[in-house]
Amino acid sequence: MTNTRIRKLPNTIGKLKSLCVLHFPREPTFHRKHHVWQLPSGIGMLVDLIDLNLGGHYKLEGEIPIEIGELSRLRSLGLNCSCISKIPETINKLHHLRTLNLVGCDGIQMSPELPTSLVCLQLLSASLLSVPNLSNLTNLIILQLSDCSKITGESKIITGCNLRWIGRLSRLKFLDLNLLNVPAPPELTSLPHLERLCLSHLNLQTLPLDGLPQLGHLHVHGCKLLRRLSIPLELRKLESMHVLDCPDLVEIKYLGLLESLKSIMVSGCKSLRRISGLSYLTKLEHLEIRRCMSLIKLIDASCTSTADDCIVKIEECGDSVPSIPYEMSMKCYREEFLLDTSDIESKLDKV
Repeated sequence: MTNTRIRKLPNTIGKLKSLCVLHFPREPTFHRKHHVWQLPSGIGMLVDLIDLNLGGHYKLEGEIPIEIGELSRLRSLGLNCSCISKIPETINKLHHLRTLNLVGCDGIQMSPELPTSLVCLQLLSASLLSVPNLSNLTNLIILQLSDCSKITGESKIITGCNLRWIGRLSRLKFLDLNLLNVPAPPELTSLPHLERLCLSHLNLQTLPLDGLPQLGHLHVHGCKLLRRLSIPLELRKLESMHVLDCPDLVEIKYLGLLESLKSIMVSGCKSLRRISGLSYLTKLEHLEIRRCMSLIKLIDASCTSTADDCIVKIEECGDSVPSIPYEMSMKCYREEFLLDTSDIESKLDKV
C-alpha cells in the first residue's frame, strides 16, 4: 500500500481474510491534510496475518483494539512512530510474535505482559511511567528500552523501578537501556552472549564488565554518577568503545592486551584525569578524545606499541594534553607534538 492516497485502514479490512502481509507505510508527503485515525477492530479478522507494519503513522492514535489478540499467526508487529496510547493485554495471546517495534510511541505509559515468543523488543516512549518486568521474555536477543531522556533530558518514570530481572534474559546479544536515574543492575554480568551494550543516563557508579566475554561494542552516555571504568582482559572481542558526557568519570583503565579493540571515542567527560593502559591496544585504528578538560596525560612519546597509522583526534583536553584541530596519524602526532612540545603553539598556528 505504498504510494497510494489511502490515509487509514477501514474496518472492512477484515474481509481480506487470506491476507498474510500488510505493510501500510506513512502517508505520502503530497497529502495536505492528515486525519487522525485508529486501528479498526476488524483487524482481528485477518487470522492468517503474519506481518503487520504500520510504522510512521503519527496520526494513528488511541488504543490498539483487543481484537489484535486474534492474530494467532502474527510474527512481526511494527507500530513505530505512531501516537498509540495503549497496548492491550490480549497481545499476550500472540504466541508466535517474534518482533515488536514500539520505537517513538510516545503515548505509551505502561506495557502489558508480553508473549514469551518475542526475540526482538523495542520500546521507546517519552511518556513511560514504569520499567516493565520482562523476566518472562527469556527468548529475547534484542532489547531496547528508553524513556527518551537522551533526547528530552527528562523522564516520567516513577522512582523505585529496577532492572534486576535482566539477568534472566541470558540469550541477549543486543541491549540498549536509556532510562534516567534507574539503577543499573549488577545482573548485567550475567549475560554471556551479549555483543553490544548501550547504557544511557542510568544510575551507576561502577560498571562491571568481566562477565561479558562476547562483548564487541560498548556505549556509555550521560551516566552522571559513573566514576571509574575498567576494561578487563576478558573483553577480548571488544572492537569499539564510546564514552560520552559522564561528568564525574575520573579514570578509564585498560587492564590487559586487547587486540580486537579498534575504535575509542571519549567526549564531554570533564572530570576525566587518566586514560591508562593505551599501550596494550596494539591494533587501535581510531582514537578520538574531545572536551575532557581535566585530562593530565594521554600518550607520551615512549608509547610506541600503538600502531603508527592509528588515526588520532584530540580537542579541548586541557593544557597538559596537546590538542590538534584535525585528524592525523599516531606517528605524526607522536613526532610533531610529543617528541618536541616546546613549540606546540607555533605548530598549531601554522594550521
